[in-house]
Amino acid sequence: MIGRALCVATILVAGCGAPTPPEAPKPAPPAPQVAPPGPPLSLDHYKRDLAGAILRANSATTFEGTPPHLLRAVVVLGFTIDGNGAVRGIRTLRTPDDELAGVAMRSVRAAAPLPAPPPELLHRGRIEIVETWLFRDDGRFQVRSLAAPQARLAEEPLVRTR
Repeated sequence: MIGRALCVATILVAGCGAPTPPEAPKPAPPAPQVAPPGPPLSLDHYKRDLAGAILRANSATTFEGTPPHLLRAVVVLGFTIDGNGAVRGIRTLRTPDDELAGVAMRSVRAAAPLPAPPPELLHRGRIEIVETWLFRDDGRFQVRSLAAPQARLAEEPLVRTR
């Protein structure tokens, strides 16, 4: 038994002087996971965001639900928004009523700063938006990008022929 213990001790001592095998290289840490970019925000999506901001800022003068078939006025504005959501200019493109065009312009200013546009929609650091305001007889409005579609007319024609 002593002989066996001596043999094991000799092997252990001999092994101490032997060079140790090189360590296996450590694997590189995994690359940080970056979420793939989502699809770019479309102009229609951005216009809905803008319309929502305008309606929230002007809730006392807006209406919900289906617009009536006969509107008091349809006002079309063009406005420029910079990359931070600041309104840089507003102009009337169409209006039958200057007073209601003023209401529409003030509604944009009341919502400022607007949601910042996604960079992919900017041209020279700005975006040009054209939006439509639908006014009822009582002066309340909806912004077309969020307006409910008008109900379909009855199947019966409006004008009867003989």
